[in-house]
Amino acid sequence: IDFNPNAIEVNLLSFNGILEMKGTYKNGFRNGKFISYFSDGTIDVEQNFLFDKEHGDYKKHYPNGVISSEGTFAFGKMVGPWKFYHQNGKLMYTENYINGLGEGEYKFYYDYYRSILKSFVTYYISLLTGKSSYSSNTLLPYKANFLVVKILNNL
Repeated sequence: IDFNPNAIEVNLLSFNGILEMKGTYKNGFRNGKFISYFSDGTIDVEQNFLFDKEHGDYKKHYPNGVISSEGTFAFGKMVGPWKFYHQNGKLMYTENYINGLGEGEYKFYYDYYRSILKSFVTYYISLLTGKSSYSSNTLLPYKANFLVVKILNNL
């Protein structure tokens, strides 16, 4: 085992002694994997840091243990494909990021019970720029063209 005087392993406990978070600080910055927990001890968030910025794989869980979202950060910004799930583990929607901004197709899937593509839009630098398609439960398609409409992402 290498001893590093600049790295400190931290376990944060609640007032009643339950582990809430664990991770490593190096030279005062979060570095490496951090895990936060729900009050029952199941994992809430697994994420990685580099010099106190989110960097690497990210997973958020529902209290039942199912992953609610997963993706990747690079120096604090969302990058690459991200997936978001319903509480039963079925895919809810996917989107892609470049340098923290939405880029490419946003795909929304049918309800809680089905992971069938329901709609998609194309966006560039978080602006809708292309075509949108939508199918209702009756599977009658709806299509539209967008000029420039700002997408607001809430994470």
